[in-house]
Amino acid sequence: MTNEEFQQLVLEKLDNLDGRLQENIVVTKGLVHQSELQNTQFDNLMNVTARIEGHMANSEKNIDRMAGDITFLVRKTAEHEDDIRNLKLIK
Repeated sequence: MTNEEFQQLVLEKLDNLDGRLQENIVVTKGLVHQSELQNTQFDNLMNVTARIEGHMANSEKNIDRMAGDITFLVRKTAEHEDDIRNLKLIK
């Protein structure tokens, strides 16, 4: 093998490696971009989850308040029924 043939072979190998390196760079950039998209989606999901948790906590407070209101109304209804029964007995 002559010196020129050897140099030509080395250049061909370097060109092949350069092509593979460029392909790896493109794939790596794609993976980085996909990772950034997934991080953004994850952050958005966390924000939505926090908002839902806030709504649930608020709903729980409203349910507790309404349960107290219902208990009050049931007690008042029972008192009114007793009053009506007593008034009917007086007649």
